[in-house]
Amino acid sequence: MERFGKLVKARKSRVPFEGMQKSQQQSIEDIICHEGQDENKFLIQVIDYKVDDSVIEKEVVQVEETAADGSTHLVSKEMPKKRLSLRYRIIDHFEGESEVWQTVEHYLYTGSKILIDQALNDFCRDELPFSTVVAELHNKFKKKFYKFT
Repeated sequence: MERFGKLVKARKSRVPFEGMQKSQQQSIEDIICHEGQDENKFLIQVIDYKVDDSVIEKEVVQVEETAADGSTHLVSKEMPKKRLSLRYRIIDHFEGESEVWQTVEHYLYTGSKILIDQALNDFCRDELPFSTVVAELHNKFKKKFYKFT
């Protein structure tokens, strides 16, 4: 018999893509290509993606509200942050110039603002599926960030 906490967690957890299971979830850290590593070993094939509201991460934002008398004032509200959900497959090996992908699909969530921005501005549903690498880069202040390359 399963414990109550596990039952509640399973009921509340939502899988972002139809036909997938919770066991197919991975962490973004599992596919990151760090500096100096061979990018060909970290290729992923993006099958689908979506940007929606996070169910975990929240942020406080200032919103202008209009009162009944017509006056406006700023109010602090807690709003969900955006998250990127990726459905992908991992590279298995190369046969000549062509890529051979693992058959099992995975999904992940990330709140990386750069990855979300790239998905919103650069991704195109007509080009799905496509190959990419999630690379870990560093800015001039040695702060790390992730980017699709």
